[in-house]
Amino acid sequence: MSTCTQGKHRPLPNYSSRCLLFVFACLLCPGWSKASIGPLDFTLNATPAASLDLSGEWQVAQDPTNTGKTSEWFRNGPVEGAVTAVVPNPIELTFPGYDGVIWYWHSFDAGELTAYDDVRIHFQGADYYAEAWLNGKYLGGNESALLPFAFDVKKAIRTGMNQLVVRVVDASYAKEIDGFQLGHVPGGRQHDNPMARGFRHQNYGGLLLPVSVQAFRRPWIADGFIRPNVKQGKIDLDLTVVGSGAPGEWNAVIYPVYPQKGEAVVQETVQISPDRDGHARISFEIPNPHLWQVWDSFLYQIELTPKREGRVAGTTWRDRFGMREVSILSGRIAINGKPILQRSYLYNQIWPITLGVPFQDLARRDIELTRATNANMLRCFSKTPVPATVEAADEVGILLQVETL
Repeated sequence: MSTCTQGKHRPLPNYSSRCLLFVFACLLCPGWSKASIGPLDFTLNATPAASLDLSGEWQVAQDPTNTGKTSEWFRNGPVEGAVTAVVPNPIELTFPGYDGVIWYWHSFDAGELTAYDDVRIHFQGADYYAEAWLNGKYLGGNESALLPFAFDVKKAIRTGMNQLVVRVVDASYAKEIDGFQLGHVPGGRQHDNPMARGFRHQNYGGLLLPVSVQAFRRPWIADGFIRPNVKQGKIDLDLTVVGSGAPGEWNAVIYPVYPQKGEAVVQETVQISPDRDGHARISFEIPNPHLWQVWDSFLYQIELTPKREGRVAGTTWRDRFGMREVSILSGRIAINGKPILQRSYLYNQIWPITLGVPFQDLARRDIELTRATNANMLRCFSKTPVPATVEAADEVGILLQVETL
């Protein structure tokens, strides 16, 4: 959004999609919950040096009386009655019609990940409240609202086999669980009874997006906030650096990555000087920048690699960005200072079979079908867009109007 005065416009910073979604989560986090809530994760777009995808078969069990914690289900293997389910997926695929507390168990071999400086369990998104234990040690809890979060496991992870246990509260209208109840937490149009009065759809929840183990060598960038400046032909980066208390040299490379990979337009060595909280700011000029437009999407990729005595000495960070500025000009949406004719649909983001997460490649197909109708915007109604939707919109050239209820 922008402020508008007598036909002039002042654009707000061109936040990346992930940062915009983070702002929505901050506004919607209820705070009155009785559950143990960890702080919002500020490592939304960290790039791990190594990772282990935990997608696949897990053991899951219902906990309709919400007694699993007092019975310490997190200390041992799956309880009696647990069944096999594929993660990520809505729990309703395994237990149709069930809403409430769900427990997950998964064992994995950490391999060489324990040798890294920092290790964490990363959740791309859960619905609604998730908390986790690794080898019986409590990691924390998070109200995800389909945003990513992570728990530090450096002290809990073992060489060899590890057991991850996750408890998820799938909120419903029927009853309050640990302070969570639909109608009081962001749940979109989910309802226990999809035939209830008003526009509703089936309730769903669980580990809806991938879970992984991520490892980092210090220093590494926990978050990078890219702010393109179209008029000056440059980008400003606000960085959060882990494990670097002193200024250091980083190799920077920027190159076109979509619609096709191209030669580097920036390649230089920069000094990054974090403050005591790890925050730093750097800028790069982009020569002859190719601007991102709704009818001509164009993306760059930036890579920052820490160096010591000419060698890699940490973890490379990567992220994509478009040279674009979104503003309001005389009451109209403008891209890079030029008003556009808004052609938009209501997009409820519900898919066949898997409901709130895209089945196979349907999220991208939705974006491509939007473009095929000459539309240039989707009103993402009722819930946070999943990463596949955001990435496809960036590539195809579709604006997203994000709403979360």
